Amino acid sequence: MEALRSAECPTCLNVFHGKIFQCSIGHSICESCAFCIEKCPICGLAMTHMRNFALEAVIEESKTITNKKTIITSPKTSTTSRPKSKDAVCPSSPRCLLFQADKLDPVAHMQTFHYHKLVISVAHKTGIKITKAVSQSFGEENFFKVIFDKEKFFKLFVSINHVQQKVYFSMKVVNDVLTGKFEVDYQSPVRSKKYVSTIMASDAHDYPFVRHAVAIPKDLCCRRINDSIVLVVYLNVIF
Repeated sequence: MEALRSAECPTCLNVFHGKIFQCSIGHSICESCAFCIEKCPICGLAMTHMRNFALEAVIEESKTITNKKTIITSPKTSTTSRPKSKDAVCPSSPRCLLFQADKLDPVAHMQTFHYHKLVISVAHKTGIKITKAVSQSFGEENFFKVIFDKEKFFKLFVSINHVQQKVYFSMKVVNDVLTGKFEVDYQSPVRSKKYVSTIMASDAHDYPFVRHAVAIPKDLCCRRINDSIVLVVYLNVIF
């Protein structure tokens, strides 16, 4: 179970499923992404046709264990079950096998299994600080953060386009329905209406950088810190 803690494809950021391929030094990529890229998104070396059979086996075994526990411990379906929990998914990945919406506190789940993706806003402070080391200088680099703000989860998608020299941001709500917007800026406090867009619905596709994206020049939000290039932005969620 613990093995799934970091079992996410570095390209699409979904939990691995099916065949898993490796680059020449062992970084793993899911089957769907392996057919779309030639170079590893982590180290930049060539992808190979070698599969990571060990990781595939661990994930399949974890699925079996999870299913058995569900059969043994799950109570009979109640007609009074909460409809909201029925459709709830892990805020980090809908394919997460460790998330049980009816039993687990989602914040505790995130802190235990996806702590590296979670950002919790601090009360009475404006501007949620988002930082991420930039690992390459070519092509496109994607990542996301799960924001917990005012008792709600949001997913912030970030795409660093090294060719266009721009950083794109979009956001959707998770396990909820609401109308709102988000503001992002490379300086704090966040300047109202400077870089702003609407929050998308929870069923929106991941990385939808078309209608609801905010674009900021890369040189404004990516700065050199101790010989590394680090993305630093500040976020306001308004709903």
